[in-house]
Amino acid sequence: MRAGGFGMSAASGLAAAALLLGGCGGPMRSAAAFCSTLHSEKQRILAEFNASANSGSSDQLVQVLSGLGASLQALGELRTYFHKLSDVAPDEIKDDAEIVAKDWDQQVADAANQAAHPLSALAGALINGATMSGQLNTLNQFALSHCHESI
Repeated sequence: MRAGGFGMSAASGLAAAALLLGGCGGPMRSAAAFCSTLHSEKQRILAEFNASANSGSSDQLVQVLSGLGASLQALGELRTYFHKLSDVAPDEIKDDAEIVAKDWDQQVADAANQAAHPLSALAGALINGATMSGQLNTLNQFALSHCHESI
């Protein structure tokens, strides 16, 4: 009886170790993980944007500057959003999610230059939008089909 109990403990321990080691490879990639991340990140970003944009002031200049600051913060938040989606995207959309995340990295990196060169920034934004529109569409169609909401 004791040997059988030991065998069960050893088997349970090995099963637990296998689960722990299996989870060390990074976040789980699945439609459920993607949808959960999509929903929670959208809620987090909207809450932060609303808190940043709502200055509580009746001064229109303060309101405009608060809104501008919130918009600039949103650029960085969207970068984080797309990276988190990329981390959990299932294999069928993984490559598209990674392309979008990398493109947002580039947009954030270019943001400082865009203020100094507005015409160049406009051209860059149009080109960037065109180059990742297919990937964004793929992610959005997946989100609509599996999560019942858009990205």
